[in-house]
Amino acid sequence: MRRRLPPLNAIVAFESAARNKSFKKAGDELCVTSSAISHQVRFLEDWLGLKLFERSTRAIELTDSGIRYILELGSLLDRLEKFSNSEIDRRKNKTIITIQTTDSFASRWLIPGLSEFEALHPGIVIKIVTYDFRDSLRSSEADLGILFMTDKNTTRPQTPITRGYYSRKKYFRCAILKLYKT
Repeated sequence: MRRRLPPLNAIVAFESAARNKSFKKAGDELCVTSSAISHQVRFLEDWLGLKLFERSTRAIELTDSGIRYILELGSLLDRLEKFSNSEIDRRKNKTIITIQTTDSFASRWLIPGLSEFEALHPGIVIKIVTYDFRDSLRSSEADLGILFMTDKNTTRPQTPITRGYYSRKKYFRCAILKLYKT
């Protein structure tokens, strides 16, 4: 079932106008005209069926309904801002490791092991960049490149992480931690 939310642009316009006690200052803050703010607030008022502001020639003042709405809206926006900033900070404090490999290897082998790896190592974010197997690895795009080759067809230095067949979990964890610890 679709949520029945008020128009978010109108919410932003109303909050700014209420906080600044001016459509002009709200417009300056949001880089739009005072007329655009007025139209958004009017749209919100029509949507809610409430009059939020008393308008006079050069001033606006919140109505009782407007005061109740901004108090509730302010606490919701504060919670949203706090949560969003904590998520941004949480992401900033993580180590991001970019792995470049073929799309088939990533989708069939690497991605299925990511959730367990991230649960075991919450401070590490894995970013996967894929390439066509006919293209060469672009070392500037990745911290780690995983490719398939035989000993005969290599011309660049390589460090085999493993030989033969190993379990996905053990191999993936070993490869990433080896990179992370160096």
